[in-house]
Amino acid sequence: MLLIVTLICLCLSIGSAESGADLEWPKTHVRLFDKAESQSNIIVHCWSSEDDLGVHTITFGEFYAFNFRHNLLCNTKFVCMVKFEDGVDKFFYAYHCQRNRNKCAGMCDWSLYENRACLWDKDCYDYTNRPPLF
Repeated sequence: MLLIVTLICLCLSIGSAESGADLEWPKTHVRLFDKAESQSNIIVHCWSSEDDLGVHTITFGEFYAFNFRHNLLCNTKFVCMVKFEDGVDKFFYAYHCQRNRNKCAGMCDWSLYENRACLWDKDCYDYTNRPPLF
């Protein structure tokens, strides 16, 4: 199996070099909007198994954004910790390739409320009290 994957990757890279084409798929953009009912700032910390995006403060009504390309196996996941004025750490998947690849189509907009995170203000998810597993 590893040999087959290696051969496919080699063929793709040769084809890319010959044609000059960029075979990477487009980046996915994630935006986290502060829509706290209390109109307070939110502290966010997002990471994947490969990248730690650091701690950021989102002012009420504003957003924090990041972008990436999911991996070939579509097992890319970004977890975010959010903290409102209550000081409690809350967690959710800001991106889970299996769940979001088709829903987001390159752009995932999240509205962050005190009790839930909503993708496109339609698909809402309750926070967990510990980080989800990768």
